[in-house]
Formats: sequence, structure tokens, C-alpha cells
Amino acid sequence: MGAKKTEEYNEAYDLYCNTELTQKEIAKVVGVSATQLSKWINQNDWELDRIAKQVTIEKLVRDYYKQLMEINNVAKKEKRPLNSTETDMIIKITNAITALRRKYNLSAYHSVLRETLEWMMKADNEMAKQFGPLMLEFLKGKAQELNNDKSIG
Repeated sequence: MGAKKTEEYNEAYDLYCNTELTQKEIAKVVGVSATQLSKWINQNDWELDRIAKQVTIEKLVRDYYKQLMEINNVAKKEKRPLNSTETDMIIKITNAITALRRKYNLSAYHSVLRETLEWMMKADNEMAKQFGPLMLEFLKGKAQELNNDKSIG
């Protein structure tokens, strides 16, 4: 792929994944045929990327809280206590929320530290060599901390 084609490809990918433009509109903006855009989308599974970019931890957690609310509302509406199936579902949903938040927190730490290390490698490679192992120790400690933190959730 030439430089111009790569630029068009990258712009088309960005527009496809991050906007609500139609394929026809994207092709026009980028300056490629609708057929070419369709090939890129299908051959490179852009639809999966588009969907993945729309699913966030916050959205998943919000959906889980909606489910919890619905379970409680059914029992409340029927003026009865939660049954064992509902209680099990609440436990599973609560555990899923906790796991997502732990994973998200550790992922956020890792992302920032990785970017810092990459920047440091350009600015001062010797310092980066010292920072790398310390970063790993920090992440291991955070992972342990998050696994032991019962307040997340």
C-alpha cells in the first residue's frame, strides 16, 4: 500500500469506527470508491472494531446495574423477598462488576506507565532501563492490592 493509500485507509478506518457516517459518505470524504471501502471493512473486520470501540467498562457496569435494578423491581412489584435464583444472579452480577473494575483499574495504571516508559526511552534510555523493572514491581503490587480490595464494586 502506497503512502497516499495508507493515509486514505487510516482516515477511512477512523471515520468508520468513530463516527455515524455511512459507508458512502466515508468513501466520498476519503476519496476512495465505495467498493474499495467495502473491501477494507470486510477483509479487516472493521465492524468488530467499531463495536468494540463502543463497548466501555462504564457502559458494561451501567448495564449490570440496570439488571440488578430489574431483579429487585420484580420482587418489589410482587411484594416478596428475593428468591434463591435472583440472589444467585445478584451475586454473579456484583462479582462481574467487581472484576471489571479491578481489571479496568490495573489496565489504566499499565497504560499510563507504559506510555511514560516509551517517552522515557526516547528522552533518557538509561533512566528508562532503571524505570522498567520498578514499573513492573509497582504493577505487581497494584494487582495484589486490587485483588485484596473488597471495597471495589
